Amino acid sequence: MAYIIDEGEIKGVAFDWFGVCGQKLIDAWEDALGLPRDSPMRKPFFAHLDSWATSEINGMAFLEKVLPVVGLEAATHDYLLEHPGVIYTGVLNAVRDLRKAGYRTALISDNFDEMVPSIERCIGGFREYFGTVVLSNERKMTKKNPAIFEVTSDFMCVPNVNILFIDDKEKNLEVAAGEGYQTLLCDDPHAVPRALRQRGLEF
Repeated sequence: MAYIIDEGEIKGVAFDWFGVCGQKLIDAWEDALGLPRDSPMRKPFFAHLDSWATSEINGMAFLEKVLPVVGLEAATHDYLLEHPGVIYTGVLNAVRDLRKAGYRTALISDNFDEMVPSIERCIGGFREYFGTVVLSNERKMTKKNPAIFEVTSDFMCVPNVNILFIDDKEKNLEVAAGEGYQTLLCDDPHAVPRALRQRGLEF
């Protein structure tokens, strides 16, 4: 497949999952457990998240590191590994419409072996929306690694400068921008379709 040229014009859009297409995982789990936002679970959650995202540890080992801090046992809360939280259908509809309009779409996600099947069951599969799917658990690298963005652009067959990456974390956007991507910070998933149109995308 030939690369799209036309430097600067957006020809492809890459989306994060948690925080853009779906609820932030920590928020989803706090909701499921009846915990307040910014619960004590957050510190070990983020301390060990990359190890789970790159499959260095499995989901149960992750729960065993995270749940005791809030007085819970991992074995009785393993259902969390199949609980991805709210999925933002408005964003997914925009992804589908972008593909129909001729834009190339991608998912770049720090994701997890145990969670991917449950997410895909909820939406009918990532490939229903995204032409390219790059997951940390498969690639053994997170979005902190610039190489994940090179892999994505190669699969999309679109130069980095023609790809818009949407994420809810500024640190991930900084890595992507360092690789030449255009970026968009998502602080409200419901506003993503409007934000895309404001960037000049027609769909």
